Parts: sequence; structure tokens; C-alpha cells
Amino acid sequence: MPIDNDHLSTILRDLYAAAAMSDRWEPFLRSIKDAIGGTASSILVRDEQERFVGQHAVSIGVEEKYQRAYREYYSGVNIVYSAALERDPHNYIGTLQSVIDLDIYRKSEIYNDYARPQNLFYQCSALLSRRASYVAAISFMRPESDGPYTDEHIQILQLLAPHMRQAFELHGQLRRYEVSEAGLATALDQSETAMFLLDGYGCLLRANAAGYALLAEDTCLILKDNSLRPTLQVDCAEFERLIAVTCGTGSGRGVFPGGYMLLHRKVGRPLHCKVTPFCSDNNFFGTAPSAIVFIGNPEKAPVARSKALRSLYRLTPAESELADLLLAGETIASAAERRHISEASARTQLKSILHKTGTKRQSELIRLSLNIPV
Repeated sequence: MPIDNDHLSTILRDLYAAAAMSDRWEPFLRSIKDAIGGTASSILVRDEQERFVGQHAVSIGVEEKYQRAYREYYSGVNIVYSAALERDPHNYIGTLQSVIDLDIYRKSEIYNDYARPQNLFYQCSALLSRRASYVAAISFMRPESDGPYTDEHIQILQLLAPHMRQAFELHGQLRRYEVSEAGLATALDQSETAMFLLDGYGCLLRANAAGYALLAEDTCLILKDNSLRPTLQVDCAEFERLIAVTCGTGSGRGVFPGGYMLLHRKVGRPLHCKVTPFCSDNNFFGTAPSAIVFIGNPEKAPVARSKALRSLYRLTPAESELADLLLAGETIASAAERRHISEASARTQLKSILHKTGTKRQSELIRLSLNIPV
């Protein structure tokens, strides 16, 4: 049951388009669901510290009432989920029968009260992201009469997993920029990571402020014939190959998931370079890029995350100072004592911070902060 190249290209284009636009996750789920052979498919997000916090970020074939029931209760008693994370907590890809005894599953609450009423039984799934208590996974389900998922289905997920994980993380990063009060363009320009948007043939469409500054330095990267080129010959062949195959994926001509390399400089340690496919049919960036190049400097001390929060979400200096202490591991009480204010005042400031950042609790604020690419 292999996927032909045309079908695979369609799935990847839908996937990388979803990284840019939230409403494209549903077309992606439909295209991959057909390839896997499921009747229902979901991207599930859960915070393990909040046992009953779990939701269908997007679903196909799952009724709204069951999505709500899963969020309110069944995510906390999902024994398949728990068994999968125990099997491989960071890179799990597998089937129902590979992680749990089917007789145990048949007797479980998650099957009898959630899956069975929807005529769903067999499952296969893949982990998309795991950071601290946050976990996201993609899952496919179908009736018992359709038979179990097999190694062939798992091979498809293994082929697509690097793309899915990369697109999911990129989507989350771009959404955080988009919802910031500073706006997407301003937020990108405030990032200390150099970013370059390329078309399907590797030509530069635009860069953020850090990207243009890196080109102006002329220490590791130059612009020649509107294409990025390493300054040092030692990196040219690998860089050009990485750009070519990644841009090909983003424009529907390949299946390469992008990758990493070191960019050597005339002076100093090499820079870290990551190239990822991308696909966008709207004016999300004012352009239609096929790949994004990220370049970071390991020698450059990042700005304080509270400073990034202050810029992105318009925190006051007092709120920014409190956020920095909380990110450093201080409690509300100890942070208030260090700042010589009352605990009640600190809690009022925290409430304002949560409102501005769109978070509901301190753990969400910390997770948001840790994922700002400062």
C-alpha cells in the first residue's frame, strides 16, 4: 500500500500550507486519512500536568459531542495514550495492538464509552511534539471490521513524521508571532534569529531585520544573483544542495524534510543553519515562500525572555520584571519579596500578564516564553 509520488506531494503541500494557515490542517487531515485508510483522524493536544486538559485541535470524522467529551473527561483515562508514551515518550509511532493488549482495551472506559459508540476500534498514531508537560499527537481510527493497521501503515507515518513534526512546530511558532500585539512583521524583525524566505528555486523573497544584518556583515553569507551563498567555499556544495531539495519540497517537487548544517565564518564559531520547507498561498508574509532558512549565532547572548515578552505583548516594565523572576523559577511570594511589593500586587500583575499573552495559568506562560526563539 505505498503512496505514489503525486499523492505524497499533495499531502506534503497540504501539510506545509497548514504550517502557515490554521484552516489548512483539515485538508491535510483528509488527504493523509485517505492514505492511511482511516474513517476518523485527529490532532490531539494535551497538558499532562492538567490531567483532564486534552482537546482535538482539529478532527475529521469525530462528532463535536465526542470532541467535547474527550476534552472534558476521556483524555484523562486514555490508556492507549499512556501506553504509547511509556513505549516511546519522544518519538512514538505505532498501532493500537503494538502498545496494549486488545482484551484490556475492549474492557476500557475509553473504548466502551468513547470509541465504540462511534464505531471506531483500531488505531495508529504518531507523536508530533513534546515539551515538558505539553504533548501533541496525530491519530487515525477505523472500525474493527476494517481490520488492524499494519506495518505498511506505520511505514507511511514514519515517512511523513519528520515533515509533520517540523510543520507542527513551525505552525505554533508562527501563530505565537501572529497573535502578539506587536504583529507578525514586527515580531519577526525583533527576533535575533536571522530568517530568509525563499521561493521554489532558492531565490530570496525577503528576510527579517536580523537576516539583512547578517548579509551586511559579509562574514558567512552573501547574496549573489538574488540567491544566498556561503562566504566560504567549504560550505557551498552542502548549502546549495540543502536549499535546492528543501525548496523543491515546498513547491511540490520533492519529499525532503529539510535539515541542519553549520555555516563557517571568517572569524568565530560556525553559525547554526536550519532549512525547512514551507508553503503558503495567502499573503501571510506578503510573499509565497517555499522554504524558510533560520540562522542562529551560538556566541551571541540572547536577550532576556522577559524583554521578548515585553516587546511582543506590550508588557509594562514592572510586568516584564515579574515575568523574568517567574521564568527563573521564583514563586509569586518570593518574586514579590525580591521586588519589595506585596504578594497581592504581584498577583495582580501576573493576572495582567496572563491576559496580555492569552494564557490562563503560570505554566502556560512559562511554556509560551520558552518557545519564543529569542
